Amino acid sequence: MYMQTKNKKLESTWTSLEGCCPGLDMYAQTIRRCVNARFISRTHKVEPNITQSQCNAIHALKTNHNIVINPADKEGAIVIQNRTEYCKEVYQQLNHQENCMQLQANPTKEYTCETKHINHLFGSSPSEFPTHPYPTYFSQNLPKESEDIDTVSVGERSLLETENPFVERSDDTGKEEVDIPFNLPKLAFDFKERNEKGEVVEEFLVDRTAKVKHEGKARKKGQKGTSENKQVSIENKGATDGQQYKLKEIKDDMYNLKSIKMDLSEFEALDTYACKISPRSTVQKLVKELLAYASTDLERVRAIWIWICCHIEYDVKGFHNKDTKQNSPNDVLKSGKAVCAGYSGLFCEMCSLADVKCTIIEGYSKGYNYDVGKKFTGEADHAWNAVFLDGKWHLLDSTWGAGHVNDTCSKFTFKYVEFYFLTHPTLFINNHFPNDEKWQLISPKIPLKIFENMVFRTGEFYDIGLTYIHPEVQVVPTVNGRVIINVEGLYPTYFIFNLDGKKDCGILTITKYGMKLEVLPQKAGEFRLKIYAKLFDSKEETYSFICGYLVKCDFIEENFKLPKVFHNPLGPSWITENKGLLKPSHPEPIIYCDDGSCRIRFMLNRDLSFTSKLSCDEVKLSEEVMRNHVFKTQHGNWVEFQIHLPAAGLYVFAIFSKEKARRSPTHDHVCEYFIFCRDQNVHWPSFPKVFSSWTDGCELIEPLSGVLPRNEMVTFKLKIPHVRKVQVYGKSPCPLTMSKDGYWEGRCYTQDSKFLSVGVSDKMFDTKFTFALQYEIEDS
Repeated sequence: MYMQTKNKKLESTWTSLEGCCPGLDMYAQTIRRCVNARFISRTHKVEPNITQSQCNAIHALKTNHNIVINPADKEGAIVIQNRTEYCKEVYQQLNHQENCMQLQANPTKEYTCETKHINHLFGSSPSEFPTHPYPTYFSQNLPKESEDIDTVSVGERSLLETENPFVERSDDTGKEEVDIPFNLPKLAFDFKERNEKGEVVEEFLVDRTAKVKHEGKARKKGQKGTSENKQVSIENKGATDGQQYKLKEIKDDMYNLKSIKMDLSEFEALDTYACKISPRSTVQKLVKELLAYASTDLERVRAIWIWICCHIEYDVKGFHNKDTKQNSPNDVLKSGKAVCAGYSGLFCEMCSLADVKCTIIEGYSKGYNYDVGKKFTGEADHAWNAVFLDGKWHLLDSTWGAGHVNDTCSKFTFKYVEFYFLTHPTLFINNHFPNDEKWQLISPKIPLKIFENMVFRTGEFYDIGLTYIHPEVQVVPTVNGRVIINVEGLYPTYFIFNLDGKKDCGILTITKYGMKLEVLPQKAGEFRLKIYAKLFDSKEETYSFICGYLVKCDFIEENFKLPKVFHNPLGPSWITENKGLLKPSHPEPIIYCDDGSCRIRFMLNRDLSFTSKLSCDEVKLSEEVMRNHVFKTQHGNWVEFQIHLPAAGLYVFAIFSKEKARRSPTHDHVCEYFIFCRDQNVHWPSFPKVFSSWTDGCELIEPLSGVLPRNEMVTFKLKIPHVRKVQVYGKSPCPLTMSKDGYWEGRCYTQDSKFLSVGVSDKMFDTKFTFALQYEIEDS
């Protein structure tokens, strides 16, 4: 809960605590609007000078719970916002911590009382009002298993519900709400989504709450080595000219996924210093030098973590040969190699020397050699750590933070993963299951069976800013022969996928900050789906593996089979916008046209030239003939592709473009659609053949068909700018005349000729014409 302080005027209303319930105030506004609308409806009161349609529109706004209406700065004005945009705005304001201070009061009781008061006044039961689930929240409980362990209680309840059997409850006296991240789906807020059956669709997703401060900003006074008078020097201490490993640059990030509040930008100098420290002869000497500029327990843990991630590589030989692996801290320090037991043992030893309480945790993990759908049995296969900071235990995994191995575990690659440092327990449990359930650090505890079926996400999933994935289980059956996967995040992202190594078994659509993947197995059976991603501005050429599913298919959709050759992603997206194509007429990847014809239109923000390709596995026509079933019109800053299908079927329509100023003749792929027509009676003729004189700015009104009937009078109407004469050539020439609206018009007779051609000349008295269009004449 926050209250504005710097503007002097203290509001009596409350705004939800970061990570608790940002939608609660909006929920109460919804109830008020619904009650107000119902009151107006019952009393039949309509404001003067308002028509019935206007009244209905106002009523619709008042009762629409997806709309938020607030007063504007000017008296009498209002602001109407989409619910999601409103939530984002509230979150941004709350995240500006310099203007806010934390309050201790719990607003939930106030809203419960307000709801009861509304029900009493209007005699309505709670069920009459639209109910949104109360956002998932975390609250601190007293330790159960050990005095050293705090558990995080996870629960969900509606504002109008009195009890929830899934929430661990206790008295409020003497307890504080934990100001930590909480469970969120799309964008920034945790509004539970429900499917058509009313079932809750939720994920263990965490809001990123840490606020980035300007680079170089001094920390609070009293912190050794970080005040203005004593800056950390990274030029001398332990730095070597031939430093073998470099710490991956950590970008400024307004969010993180941690179990403790932190500002990653404040660690930049410390991280760089820790990374430059070379190994020492003993762990004691290393820790002494490493912690020279660390003044808090968090900074000590951070320095140890960074050093291990930068200097200790995974022992791939020791993994395959247990006799050669070295796990003691000094042996790991000497060799610079370790398996997970060596990583966690060294980390624990270094923390002990730094007077930070630390422990080693063993359990099951979804790491190397993990197969989606695997059942865990036998001994533990991984080890990680927990550290005690600020009165709580926090989880981390330096093995996975250092990098990754290849598919055969024969090569290790240093690739720093920030996600596994003090990860929030509700995220850590996704791929770490401790033998002792108390180290889950969440409540209620998750059984092994649920852990096995939780969707498999890697640390890279969160490191690139992804926040939402559905389904949340990793074993998914097909419905009507398909499975739909949705992923969203904070930034534009590229995605690719494969299904048992095949890339053409689904339809991938890129959204503003994520993707939608429709998987369509081509035969029955079990398939392993792997999804990869990278940020749009990433300098890396490779994609990172982010998640996996096991798809079970027992039914094949015979009426919709994917084409043999096509390229994902399908449909327009921010990728096509970056290439200059805006405002698509068809935003979806599949165009259904019952009559076999469609027009695809884009607005352009740069000077482009285009080419296209139409193909269909079921239609056996040459590429040249198929090309004539597409007619392009480009005028001003718009381009339009008119398509007439030669027969029913599923077509692939690909668009290619290049900047006109570029001399290269190669056009780049920019967008691709599926065009589907089921009507077997569809048989469109081709468009007229186009020649070089038909340039940008030309427009054809009629005839559009490239095949004309014999022995009939045909009307021509077309626009060709910058020419002086236009003439139709058949058995005899037929000149066209310019109309007042700028079109060349005329009527020509089709007889005793195989073709009709439209010729143009840019000189009034020139007898030479160049062809722009050519029509075929039907055989008699």
